[in-house]
Amino acid sequence: MSSTFCSQQGLTVSASVREKHALHDSVGGARPPDRQASLQCRVAAESGRATSVFTFVLRFRIDRCFGMETALNGGSVEPITVHDFSEKILEQLVHFHVMKLSGGFFLWIGSEPVLSSLALAVSSKHDSMPLSTLVLGDPSDTTPSSLAQRLTKKTQKQVFVSYNLPVTSSNLALLVEDRIKKEMELHPDKF
Repeated sequence: MSSTFCSQQGLTVSASVREKHALHDSVGGARPPDRQASLQCRVAAESGRATSVFTFVLRFRIDRCFGMETALNGGSVEPITVHDFSEKILEQLVHFHVMKLSGGFFLWIGSEPVLSSLALAVSSKHDSMPLSTLVLGDPSDTTPSSLAQRLTKKTQKQVFVSYNLPVTSSNLALLVEDRIKKEMELHPDKF
C-alpha cells in the first residue's frame, strides 16, 4: 500500500491507493489512469519554511472538464503537465504553479499555500477583449480577473488565475506579470 504524506503547519495528509480511488468515485465517474491517480504533494523548503502545493483534486476535476469534450468527440486527451518556478520580487518570495490543460492553463501565484481567489478568462469571437469573471475571492480586487484577461489575450487560450498575494504595492502585480511573461518566453510549451 503506497502512501503520500505532506505536512504543512501540523496538517498531515495521507492517502492510500484505496482512498484515492474512493475520492475519485466520490467526485463522480470512473477511476482515472495511474498518472492522474497519483496524489501529488510538492514540498519545497524556502528560507527554512515549508511550502506545499497540493493539486490532486483540482487536477482531477479540471482534467475531467477539459478532457470530456475531447474524449466524446473521439480525440485523445492531452495529459496535464505541471511547471513550477519561483522568484524574489520586491523582497518577497513568490511561487508560480502552472498546470497546462487541453486548450488552456491554470496559474497559481502566491507566497503561502492558499487559494483565496480564482478568475477565469476566455476569448470571445464577438469582442477583441477576452471575457473574464471572478469565480472565487474578493470582488473589489480586480487583479486576478485582469491578469487572466491579459494572459488570455496574449495566448488565445482559456486561462484560470489564482492570485494569492497581499495587495501591498501596485508595482508587485506588474512585476509578477512581467515574470510570468518572461517564463512564457523561456518555456512556451509549459503554458
